[in-house]
Amino acid sequence: MMTKQSTIKNDVPVQGVNVFNGKKNHVIFHPADPSTGLVFLVNKEYIPAILDNAYRTRFFGFGSFISLEGHGENAHEVEHVLSPVYALGIDNLVIELSDGVCPTVENGAEEFFQALKEAKQQEQPLEKKFWVYNKASKTYKNPTTSISGERDKKRDRIAVMPAKGFLISYYAYYPHKVIGPKVHRFEVNEESYQEGIMKARSPAFIPSGLKKGLFLFLERNGYIGINERNYLWVMSKDSEQYGNPEEYGVRYKGKEFVRHKCLDVLGTLALTGRHFKATEFNFYMTGHEFDLYALKRLFQMKVFSTYGRI
Repeated sequence: MMTKQSTIKNDVPVQGVNVFNGKKNHVIFHPADPSTGLVFLVNKEYIPAILDNAYRTRFFGFGSFISLEGHGENAHEVEHVLSPVYALGIDNLVIELSDGVCPTVENGAEEFFQALKEAKQQEQPLEKKFWVYNKASKTYKNPTTSISGERDKKRDRIAVMPAKGFLISYYAYYPHKVIGPKVHRFEVNEESYQEGIMKARSPAFIPSGLKKGLFLFLERNGYIGINERNYLWVMSKDSEQYGNPEEYGVRYKGKEFVRHKCLDVLGTLALTGRHFKATEFNFYMTGHEFDLYALKRLFQMKVFSTYGRI
């Protein structure tokens, strides 16, 4: 049976805050024609959400985001908006940003997910194409293809292998006691995202009380969009609890950090332009820069094939 492409039935706005300057901003999701793909709209310029346009942006030395480069405009922090779009299986959208930065909301990606889900999807007449792990790329002895980092102290690695569905595992091994070794494995679908990923907030590594006080001062005076509600505050390596007040404390029974990593990699995989079938990804201690590099290498190696009529 042929799977059809999909978009949404009507425009969907979501309000938030610009994490870089603390000002209110918004995104509007617009329906798009078949085979448009996912495209950002910034100051009347259309920027395709594809790997070739993607790069990492660092932010104040404690974190980073994925940005997309256009001919004159850029779109920033795109992975948090693309992640729920990808989890919902939506193929074609125009994503309009009010100021070039995807809004930061207070619950990870829940606000985007719920707004898009309520808008409902519109089936389109063209066939949906998928990526599938290319069995021809496997060696006889090893059915897995891996891309590893070159730094001794941080062994980033992505492994891809055949599977019965579309599966993702993320392995986080951090020296911070509050994080520690954590693993989350899930099948990519609407239900698993809603139940176990969408509320996971971005981590902010704030190693001292002085730095935390500075960020709180900047946020309360409207200079930055990071606060104790919308970010997960990671303090010193020896700290056994997060820096958020109890009412904004850790979610997912202490596993919010690794769940947010899963949220991120889904947003990155959206840049491949398709969903996957019969493929599993294992991410080991990876970040945005390595994820982008490794995915580009995997496609250069031709480890994925087009998967059409199902």
